[in-house]
Amino acid sequence: MSQMVTPYLEMSQAIVEAGGEALKKCYQCGTCTGTCPWTPITHFNIRKLVRYGQLGLDGIEEFMWGCSTCKFCVDRCPRGVELIDVVTAVRNVYSGGGM
Repeated sequence: MSQMVTPYLEMSQAIVEAGGEALKKCYQCGTCTGTCPWTPITHFNIRKLVRYGQLGLDGIEEFMWGCSTCKFCVDRCPRGVELIDVVTAVRNVYSGGGM
Protein backbone atom coordinates (compact mmCIF):
# COMPACT_ATOMS: atom_id res chain seq x y z
CA MET A 1 0.00 0.00 0.00
CA SER A 2 1.40 3.39 -0.93
CA GLN A 3 1.38 6.33 1.40
CA MET A 4 0.72 9.93 0.43
CA VAL A 5 3.00 12.62 1.84
CA THR A 6 2.67 16.35 1.79
CA PRO A 7 5.96 18.07 0.94
CA TYR A 8 7.09 20.83 3.27
CA LEU A 9 8.73 22.96 0.61
CA GLU A 10 9.74 25.74 3.01
CA MET A 11 12.09 23.31 4.78
CA SER A 12 13.41 22.03 1.48
CA GLN A 13 14.10 25.61 0.40
CA ALA A 14 15.85 26.32 3.72
CA ILE A 15 18.20 23.39 3.03
CA VAL A 16 18.94 24.72 -0.47
CA GLU A 17 19.61 28.21 0.90
CA ALA A 18 21.94 26.79 3.56
CA GLY A 19 24.22 25.43 0.83
CA GLY A 20 22.36 22.33 -0.29
CA GLU A 21 21.72 23.48 -3.86
CA ALA A 22 22.78 20.00 -5.01
CA LEU A 23 19.53 18.71 -3.50
CA LYS A 24 17.83 19.70 -6.75
CA LYS A 25 20.19 17.64 -8.95
CA CYS A 26 19.66 14.21 -7.39
CA TYR A 27 17.31 11.91 -9.29
CA GLN A 28 17.40 9.07 -6.74
CA CYS A 29 19.34 6.46 -8.74
CA GLY A 30 20.69 4.83 -5.55
CA THR A 31 24.37 4.72 -6.52
CA CYS A 32 25.29 6.71 -3.42
CA THR A 33 23.65 4.25 -1.04
CA GLY A 34 25.27 1.30 -2.79
CA THR A 35 28.76 2.76 -2.38
CA CYS A 36 28.42 4.16 1.15
CA PRO A 37 30.68 2.22 3.56
CA TRP A 38 28.35 3.04 6.47
CA THR A 39 25.13 1.68 4.96
CA PRO A 40 25.72 -2.01 5.79
CA ILE A 41 27.08 -1.21 9.25
CA THR A 42 24.72 1.45 10.56
CA HIS A 43 21.78 1.26 8.15
CA PHE A 44 22.52 4.88 7.22
CA ASN A 45 20.88 5.73 3.91
CA ILE A 46 22.15 8.85 2.11
CA ARG A 47 19.54 8.44 -0.60
CA LYS A 48 16.76 8.56 1.99
CA LEU A 49 18.32 11.65 3.60
CA VAL A 50 18.34 13.39 0.22
CA ARG A 51 14.75 12.39 -0.55
CA TYR A 52 13.53 13.56 2.85
CA GLY A 53 15.40 16.81 2.21
CA GLN A 54 13.87 17.22 -1.24
CA LEU A 55 10.40 16.87 0.26
CA GLY A 56 11.15 18.62 3.57
CA LEU A 57 9.86 15.61 5.51
CA ASP A 58 10.02 15.03 9.24
CA GLY A 59 12.34 12.23 10.28
CA ILE A 60 15.44 13.49 8.51
CA GLU A 61 17.09 13.92 11.92
CA GLU A 62 17.39 10.13 12.08
CA PHE A 63 19.81 10.17 9.13
CA MET A 64 21.64 13.48 9.24
CA TRP A 65 24.47 12.42 11.58
CA GLY A 66 25.12 9.03 9.93
CA CYS A 67 27.34 10.43 7.18
CA SER A 68 31.09 10.47 7.77
CA THR A 69 31.63 12.80 4.75
CA CYS A 70 34.06 10.34 3.12
CA LYS A 71 32.82 11.44 -0.36
CA PHE A 72 32.56 7.91 -1.81
CA CYS A 73 29.03 8.84 -2.86
CA VAL A 74 30.17 12.04 -4.55
CA ASP A 75 32.96 10.27 -6.45
CA ARG A 76 30.54 7.70 -7.85
CA CYS A 77 27.47 9.83 -8.48
CA PRO A 78 26.59 9.79 -12.21
CA ARG A 79 25.36 13.39 -11.97
CA GLY A 80 28.22 14.66 -9.81
CA VAL A 81 25.86 15.66 -7.01
CA GLU A 82 27.84 17.15 -4.12
CA LEU A 83 26.01 15.16 -1.46
CA ILE A 84 28.36 16.32 1.28
CA ASP A 85 27.09 19.87 0.72
CA VAL A 86 23.54 18.56 1.17
CA VAL A 87 24.46 16.71 4.38
CA THR A 88 26.17 19.80 5.77
CA ALA A 89 23.21 22.02 4.87
CA VAL A 90 20.74 19.60 6.47
CA ARG A 91 22.82 19.51 9.64
CA ASN A 92 23.05 23.30 9.72
CA VAL A 93 19.31 23.83 9.19
CA TYR A 94 18.16 21.23 11.69
CA SER A 95 20.74 21.87 14.40
CA GLY A 96 20.07 25.59 14.12
CA GLY A 97 16.40 25.15 14.94
CA GLY A 98 15.02 24.84 11.43
CA MET A 99 14.12 27.98 9.54
